Amino acid sequence: MVMVFGEITTKAKIDYEKIVRDTCREIGFIFDDVGLDAAHCKVLVNIEEQSPDIAQGVHGHLTKKPEEIGAGDQGHMFGYGSRLYTCLLTAYASLSVLANRLFVYFLFGSVLNSLQC
Repeated sequence: MVMVFGEITTKAKIDYEKIVRDTCREIGFIFDDVGLDAAHCKVLVNIEEQSPDIAQGVHGHLTKKPEEIGAGDQGHMFGYGSRLYTCLLTAYASLSVLANRLFVYFLFGSVLNSLQC
């Protein structure tokens, strides 16, 4: 199951389910054996109009110049909490942290403490 929730203000017509399935397919989730089958998984979408308070803070409710526009309150979640790892993240998230550490190591020759799980 893939769940997409959030707030956005747009006049665009977006096929969220198609985007989810295409993305899952692109990253290899094409069989139940790998944890998710893009063609047959359930996709739940609950996108609502962005709160006027957030809109005002992010883009001045269409009154700010492009260079003044902020990113809003963004976040993501993939998977679920797990006790398998000391950091309580899923394998996907733990591997992402590890990949980030390796990237920083190769760039700077050391791992930054802030990247530790």
